[in-house]
Amino acid sequence: MSFGRLIARLFVVPFGLAIAILSAGLFLWAALLAMDPAALGDSTVERILTGTIFAAFTIFATAHMMPLIVFVAILCAEIFRWRSLYLYLALGSLAGLLAISGLSEPVEQNIDLRLITTGLVGGLVYWLIAGRSAGIMHPDKPLG
Repeated sequence: MSFGRLIARLFVVPFGLAIAILSAGLFLWAALLAMDPAALGDSTVERILTGTIFAAFTIFATAHMMPLIVFVAILCAEIFRWRSLYLYLALGSLAGLLAISGLSEPVEQNIDLRLITTGLVGGLVYWLIAGRSAGIMHPDKPLG
């Protein structure tokens, strides 16, 4: 593997993770908005402002709840060249399950399903950006 590919992976992986977290947060906002559209206010401006604040909050909450499992999974995927879409979907749903277990109060079953689906969206987006080309090392070629 070339040094240039390693540098490119160092930029693609964090970018893919950031976009995956952003898309998961926006998906969760849309899913919760579909559950109770009146909760965001009466006017369009109130809905947009409330939705933007809520999406930012969910993005940070999602990123805060599961960094260890996500970073370990990305590291393993890069080392072992795991490129399967199903693996990233499974890891995303696992991250959604961890987000459910991290909540302090019991939630309804539809919110459980929405959080798992949010993890699936994040896993899919990460796979589209960085997961399809995972692998910083080739077993037959040493690094360098």
